[in-house]
Amino acid sequence: MPKKLEFYRTLAQDMIDADVELREMQTQMDRMAHIDFQLPEKLRRLEWVRRYISTSPFEALRAATRVLSGYGPNLKVEPITVLNALEENTSPESETAREKANEWEKALKWQYSLSAKRLGMLLTDVNRSALLYDEICGMVIHMPTQLKRIEARGGNPKRYKAAMRFGDFAVIMLNPQTVHVRYSAYMTEAVLIASPMKPQAVVDFWGEKASAIKSKMDEDDAPDSYVVFHYQDYECETAWAVPGSDVTHTEYVAESPTDKKSVIVILEPQEPQDPFLHTICLRGGTTLDSGPENQRIPLLWPVWKADQWINANVAGTLQQSGAIAEFGKPKIAFSGPGSEEIDYDMTTPGGRIDLQPGHDVRELQANPLDPAMSELLDRREATINNATLARILVTQENQAGEAFASYSLRLNQAAGSLMPWKQLSERWLSMMFTTMLYWVHYTGGKIKGYSKDTETKGMLYEIDGEDIDPEKIYLEVELVADVPSDRLSKTTAAIQQARELKRPAVDILEEMGVMDPEQAIQRYYAEQFTNAAISGKLQLINMENSGEIQRMVEQRAQEMHQQMMASFEQMQPPPGGPGSAPPTGPQGFEGIPPEMAGALGGMPPNLMGGQGIPGVEGQGFNPGVGGAPPAMASPAMNTRETQLGQTRGGENTEMAL
Repeated sequence: MPKKLEFYRTLAQDMIDADVELREMQTQMDRMAHIDFQLPEKLRRLEWVRRYISTSPFEALRAATRVLSGYGPNLKVEPITVLNALEENTSPESETAREKANEWEKALKWQYSLSAKRLGMLLTDVNRSALLYDEICGMVIHMPTQLKRIEARGGNPKRYKAAMRFGDFAVIMLNPQTVHVRYSAYMTEAVLIASPMKPQAVVDFWGEKASAIKSKMDEDDAPDSYVVFHYQDYECETAWAVPGSDVTHTEYVAESPTDKKSVIVILEPQEPQDPFLHTICLRGGTTLDSGPENQRIPLLWPVWKADQWINANVAGTLQQSGAIAEFGKPKIAFSGPGSEEIDYDMTTPGGRIDLQPGHDVRELQANPLDPAMSELLDRREATINNATLARILVTQENQAGEAFASYSLRLNQAAGSLMPWKQLSERWLSMMFTTMLYWVHYTGGKIKGYSKDTETKGMLYEIDGEDIDPEKIYLEVELVADVPSDRLSKTTAAIQQARELKRPAVDILEEMGVMDPEQAIQRYYAEQFTNAAISGKLQLINMENSGEIQRMVEQRAQEMHQQMMASFEQMQPPPGGPGSAPPTGPQGFEGIPPEMAGALGGMPPNLMGGQGIPGVEGQGFNPGVGGAPPAMASPAMNTRETQLGQTRGGENTEMAL
């Protein structure tokens, strides 16, 4: 049961007081990132002093952010997460479960890409927060749910409808300096967002809930800024605003007789509408230290802790200022009686000096830069570089004569030093996707996304809120480098694993970062079949154009003829043998099986019964293969003259005609 607002205001003050030293550390991180350095008071008073600021921390932070932002988020949903969307007793190892998991991945990635387009710097901000503060904070808002709740309160939904054009989710990154988190050994217990905001910004974010602030905007004495406090835990959610800009001021947070009237309640203490925190906060570093300022170890932490940046700036300022201050010292000395009257003409190149007897001119030696101060500055700069980031990631220069393989190895090893902050970004992104699933499950609706693959481009994928089991959401995000050298090394390793370890192609493709390995394999086989069909067609066309097919047909026909002639010779009895008779009949076809006659030029007349019957042809009228006699087809033509071609007197019928 939520308590009164004063209780949570006091609780908020305790959270702010616990983070005082942490805020000091984070402020110093910001100063180095923004190249904001002020000399000590005594040096600033000297007129000849010119400030020098080392940009090494800024360059290291920018290079590290660039390296991590070059990695693309690769989302992997474990098949056990999608079992509610499948038939009962479906195995997580089944192909159906894997395909459904791939569909969920595509839908979530689609919504992520839309959220990133709202400001265009989502992944960069995630990585920068991890590097600069070793902590990432951000809110995930489900726009359809916000729209329903605004309409239920009678508010104006136009802004939310317009915001939904950029997807169903809004991911709002927060500066960890404005967020106070109470962590436990189990999880994030409570989150307090305390940030100065302009009145219009408060109205834009809270909408109708900030009507009291909106009504005061037109007044002459309206505050220019409000400190908005938003407290969330698993039992209560509340928000209030106080005019001002100093977040740490006690009167803005805790109860006091002087500020009760100035407090504007935005959200009365109430039970959370959703059983999860909308704000995702994760920290890296270590839990072995008790102080919050030591539990986080950002990239620039050793530079701040050892005063390396301050020492480098002071050394550079003294060296630079000394050189500038001594630049105007005299370079020529005149001596002798009346030397003050020597005329030094600078109107000609090199100058001209007219000397009288007894006068002397001596050139003074210029003082070089102090070697000790130069070495000191170089060492301070080198110390900063060694404590933050390898120089190769900043300049990306290769050594003289260095092979590409060696350069790539050094580059990858240097990028490996960013692993702690890379893992923090991966954890936060996985929690972001998990929170998206929480939103849809507890509030209803669906997550929709479309495929970007070539074969299935434009195909709609949906995640129904009823199919989500909030107790069984297992997904991971890996930031994968998208550079040719990494892709080549991963492909080479995949080929080696397939040959030596006999691993399935699906597992290898998943390790390579392929979102839908099953579909990739199907596309591969389809491509192989298509290539084979096209290759066969091309080969056939080439053979037809070159006449190769005609030559092959003729050669095959000749081979068959030779085989049949050889079979015929084997079937003939040897001449003069016992019980043998010389072959008789026209053209020597005596004794040839009828089924071979067609291949040798047709059935001889004496095997078909004389001249045969015109129009009666084919195996159906071949008695040798089980057909009916030709005479049965046309009895009228079954005469001696027709069959033998002779009259009864032995004359040829054509001659008789």
